[in-house]
Amino acid sequence: MKKKLLVVGVLGIVGLGLYGGTVVNGWQSGYGDDYVYMPDGSIRSSILTLIERNTLVETEDGSESLFEIEKELPTVDQIKKYAYSDPNQYLELGELSLSGIQGIQHLGENVKKIRLFEIGNSDITPIFLMEHLEELDLEDANVTMNELDQLFTSKRMPKLKVLHVRDYEYSFKDFSDVKIPEKFQDVLYRNSTTYPTITLSSDAKELVIKNPIQLSNNNGGETTYTSQDKNFKVVGNELRWDLSTSEEPKSFTWEYKLAEPNRNIVFNGEVRLKVLFED
Repeated sequence: MKKKLLVVGVLGIVGLGLYGGTVVNGWQSGYGDDYVYMPDGSIRSSILTLIERNTLVETEDGSESLFEIEKELPTVDQIKKYAYSDPNQYLELGELSLSGIQGIQHLGENVKKIRLFEIGNSDITPIFLMEHLEELDLEDANVTMNELDQLFTSKRMPKLKVLHVRDYEYSFKDFSDVKIPEKFQDVLYRNSTTYPTITLSSDAKELVIKNPIQLSNNNGGETTYTSQDKNFKVVGNELRWDLSTSEEPKSFTWEYKLAEPNRNIVFNGEVRLKVLFED
């Protein structure tokens, strides 16, 4: 879907002479335009390509050509209006290790689905400002509990209904405060974490962990637990390891499912254990 942009006079950003401080992760020029600097090169390249590929420039003599952005500094308005992605496919952004996702918050209603790769420890708060976003896939992200809660509850993302997260934030989460609004039709969350260190006496006969994943408290659904440890079993909502054998507890896996008409909500993960025995 190419859009036309009428350009009168010289095209480009000439003698920027930037002043006025930062404006929403951009700069303000003397002409009142807000220029957006995107710190990550791969994201910057992808968004610039979207704008230039989908925008035809009509000059004074009536000829047309593809739009080119100089200095890799698009304006907020250019990103909102001319960055277009197929509504039936994910716009895939990022490669290797991202140095920040600032700038993507200016993507407008022409972008409905985004998949971000290799986010790592990057600040994901720009996502919370994307009011037109309908589907989001975060791959290899270190998502805190506060960030996960905002992804579900942010009022500035009213259209978000599909959320997939591969979480690489290693601290253990019990999810007891997570509430999944009914607007979400499809949620897939995966993580791999380490449980807080457990200290037992050297003569302990059993390790018991009670109800470690508490998603069902606020959302219904069911959580199941498994382990490859031969001395493991589940009794009610308790995970138990028989310590009378020579095998030490190593890990367990879990999966939460909420299956309702037109909704598929799945969380799963692996939890590593570290057990210390004291005399």
